[in-house]
Amino acid sequence: ASVAVPLGAADFLYSNKFDNVVVEVFVPGNTPVVRGMIVHAANYALKPGDRWAEFGRSIGFGHVALNMDNVRSAGNRGPRLRAALDQALKECAEQTGRKELRHVLFAGTGHSAGGLVTPTLLATPDRVITLTIDCGWVSDFRKLKPADKLVPQLFTLGAIPDAFKMLPGIESNFVPARAEAWPWALGVQHGCAHDYGNSAVLQIAWMHGIIAARLPADADTRAGAPRLHTVKLEDGWLGDIGSVSNQWANVAPW
Repeated sequence: ASVAVPLGAADFLYSNKFDNVVVEVFVPGNTPVVRGMIVHAANYALKPGDRWAEFGRSIGFGHVALNMDNVRSAGNRGPRLRAALDQALKECAEQTGRKELRHVLFAGTGHSAGGLVTPTLLATPDRVITLTIDCGWVSDFRKLKPADKLVPQLFTLGAIPDAFKMLPGIESNFVPARAEAWPWALGVQHGCAHDYGNSAVLQIAWMHGIIAARLPADADTRAGAPRLHTVKLEDGWLGDIGSVSNQWANVAPW
């Protein structure tokens, strides 16, 4: 059975299980209309006072955590995670009267297996503001749909090679996508192997900027999912991977 607990002044915390997916939802009470949802899929416990909840509170976003039993061996993971997400948001809309939760926009994030947020959200790419994943192989641009290329993606990777073999994803996935002008970005973290480390420092800054660039300031999600602005490579700054020296690279406007 679903569990909904009001928190603080009017914060809303929800939990339910669909199929073998536990869904937790946090809606900040200081947000009259929820503008979007930060989404974790796999291996993340939702906390109504952690950095993601507080970041969401500052920009009018809620937070969702999806956790699947036996996630590494489960089949049909993306569709099952998405079905649970949609059902949970429908129930939350009914319980809170917040109609916008039925068609809210998404900003996905995750580490390693948390990259499952990518196929989960890209079932509806027009509702995905951005994806920020600490993983090298989760997005292969050759396997994505044409509509997916409009979604800006940030990849953070540890610079130390290890058994997880994340670094080859730079040449196999990231470089070809950039050559085709997909709006993807890369952050390499020195002193880390396949560890989350300080990835959130860059992910939150990136997410904040992309949300500001893509989501119209006057968008009212109660009337439906708003049309997102397009972000192009020419809109941003570039770092020259080949110039890295003592952990710093040359960075300049396009």
